[in-house]
Amino acid sequence: MQFERSFGRILVFGFTLCLVMAVAVRPQRHNPVDVQLATRVAQVERGQRGEIRVFGKNLVVKSAEITPAEEVVVQEVRETTPAPDDRRQQEKGVRVWSIILSVEPTAQPGERSMVVVTADGPSTPQSILVVTHIPRISELKVLRAQSDGAQVQFMFTIYDDAGDVDLSSIAGRAYVFCSNGAFGLSLGPPDKVVTKDSKTSTVWISNGLPGTMVSGACSLEVYIQDKSGIQSLTLKAPLDFK
Repeated sequence: MQFERSFGRILVFGFTLCLVMAVAVRPQRHNPVDVQLATRVAQVERGQRGEIRVFGKNLVVKSAEITPAEEVVVQEVRETTPAPDDRRQQEKGVRVWSIILSVEPTAQPGERSMVVVTADGPSTPQSILVVTHIPRISELKVLRAQSDGAQVQFMFTIYDDAGDVDLSSIAGRAYVFCSNGAFGLSLGPPDKVVTKDSKTSTVWISNGLPGTMVSGACSLEVYIQDKSGIQSLTLKAPLDFK
């Protein structure tokens, strides 16, 4: 009788020990990390390198996973500067990251899923688009930078294979980054447009912040969008407010 009791206790103890060990070694499931896209439309063009920006609270990005992954390669991940007119990116503790993708010319257009791999685990899947064209800008040049009212005049060339950039009121943003702060400007109606052909035009744009004083060396960053919201890559140029 005593043996049966002892054997029963051993069985109960053994079962409990196995249960505890099973719980201990079970993989811990973490909630997906909250990561947000910096732009309304995240897209990359076939046959080109493209940038997708993401941000989040205390975010540390290690890599990214694209599904389906065929003919889309993650080339680089680096931390970058928050957009000055996006309040979400300006919140305390928020970090912004740039993910550079390389897309083969034969990649299938359409929607794909991107999971951002962070120091705290994977993010929720984000939707990105592989598109057949993206409007391009080049030859960004600052013509004038006036301290009073933070007035900036600049020019650049637009190449749009689809011909769907509205040249009467250009969609996009210009950002000015200085050592003591930053601000954003809309593009809007250009001062002047010179059309080379059906796909190429050069535009002159002026804008500023009335009542604001800015001085010293800064930098200008510009991107545009076409009528469907597809965004160009960002160009940068130095400027010096006087």
